[in-house]
Amino acid sequence: MTNLVRGLSIVIVALGIQQPAYAACDATKILRENLYSYDSSVQTFLSYVDSLTRDNRSASSSNASIKYKGIDLSASEAQALSSYFKSQSDFRLAQSDRRSILSTELAPDSVTAYIECLKNETSNMTITAPDGSDAQEQFQITVKWHPTYPVSVVDGATSRKASLNIVNGTALENEKLITDKGSISFKIKRDSLCKPISITASIDNRESDFFTFPAVPQFKINLTKKTVDSFVIRRSGHYGNTEFATNICIVNDPSTALLPSSAKVNVTGAGMDWENRSKINILDGADQLGVCARVYSGGVPCDSEKCYHETTGHLSVLQASTERVMTCKAEN
Repeated sequence: MTNLVRGLSIVIVALGIQQPAYAACDATKILRENLYSYDSSVQTFLSYVDSLTRDNRSASSSNASIKYKGIDLSASEAQALSSYFKSQSDFRLAQSDRRSILSTELAPDSVTAYIECLKNETSNMTITAPDGSDAQEQFQITVKWHPTYPVSVVDGATSRKASLNIVNGTALENEKLITDKGSISFKIKRDSLCKPISITASIDNRESDFFTFPAVPQFKINLTKKTVDSFVIRRSGHYGNTEFATNICIVNDPSTALLPSSAKVNVTGAGMDWENRSKINILDGADQLGVCARVYSGGVPCDSEKCYHETTGHLSVLQASTERVMTCKAEN
């Protein structure tokens, strides 16, 4: 898979009102081949998981492997983590938000292919912004004009006025001249990171699709390791010379969620041949509610103390929790 290049511009393409064009040039389908990590942004993680669900690629039918904070997640596990975060933070994404955020994760060659695809359909304008702009109070956008229609000459030129319509934000300059197949930049200031921002561009009485950022999440996801150890299993003539097994479990707290794919087990011990007489296995049925493992200690070949051995099982799993990082005041 192609490594994603951080710092890539956010690509939001003007699609007009014809939905089939977007379906034919779906950023999430291009992203699918380039996906590798969502370490930097919970918004990106949520956007991709939402797209899996809304594109009828359910957890059961998708073979997606999603990496978050360096942890490989199955599609079902990612959906569970997404649902958990939303339930704890009440954070939601609009379709245009998902589309813009996912476009930041396209490899450069995919971005080029994506824009070319849209230009061949109905697109006349593309709005871009630098990666990370969704968390900035001030950022720059670039409007690119690639008309799909013949541009008539007016007063000896094919240049036109490009104007912006912004909700919950302002531009330093709201209108600029743009040339046919040219581009111009605007400096944008958000009213508040607690509000979503929406921008459209208008050229030649044609309106672009919405370029949007959601309100910045007030929470983040923390991943911490939770561990449990078994009691020390002792085997000898004195303690008992037959095989013994016990289960150990980690159960999630009501306000957290476990990531079962991160579960790890090992055994420690001492005594004669303890390595070959000790083992541990994760039990089937592990999910976001709990993970269990079974610790085994084999019998001993004699009743004397020289045959003594001991076994301790260890189980760990990552636990997701949310932490408030900012507080937005309710609007009157």
